[in-house]
Amino acid sequence: MAVTRRVFLRRALIGTAAAAGTGGAGLALWPGRRLPSPGAPLRFFTEAEYSIFAIVADRIVPAVHGQPSAADVGVAAKADALLAKAAPHTQTDFKRLLGLFDNALASFVLDGRATPFTRLSPAEQDAALIAWRDSRLPLRRSGFEGLQRLAGALYYSDPRAYPGVGYPGPPLLMRADGSVVGGTPEQRAAALAAKKTAATVSPPKEGR
Repeated sequence: MAVTRRVFLRRALIGTAAAAGTGGAGLALWPGRRLPSPGAPLRFFTEAEYSIFAIVADRIVPAVHGQPSAADVGVAAKADALLAKAAPHTQTDFKRLLGLFDNALASFVLDGRATPFTRLSPAEQDAALIAWRDSRLPLRRSGFEGLQRLAGALYYSDPRAYPGVGYPGPPLLMRADGSVVGGTPEQRAAALAAKKTAATVSPPKEGR
């Protein structure tokens, strides 16, 4: 019988709990690193889950070549708002995935690494992500893909990330009501300013 992602996550967490009961409790209970909470109250993540996803996202989409980081564009806060609207089973699976990802005992069992992901150095975090990506377990690979796709989609949907991929942004359109949609914030502001300037210029008088 095929093992679904949900069953895999449940079994992995149960296995971790069992291992904790046989001497691994210290590793299982080792808390990960916590980041400052975002300005707005969290709607889906706990503070621990927010920190895990934020740190994962910053390694998946690092700040390179002058591009903003995932933290710079608020990827974790956007994920919190998005997942708050997700189906209950999706929410449960995502929370289990994050819990497994940062559990030191689970990491020791799966990878021989006895440290929470969030307490690793950036280079070690990259190696841990590669271990998930290239795992022999298909459901572990799909867990990595879920984190990667979510972080990437939320990052590249932000206009501040457009220059790095050469995307000019959605087309700039002027609606009949005078509002401007599409484009970057700077383009919209410039279009509105030009419209305001044009409105103050009197049309030339027709000759008699």
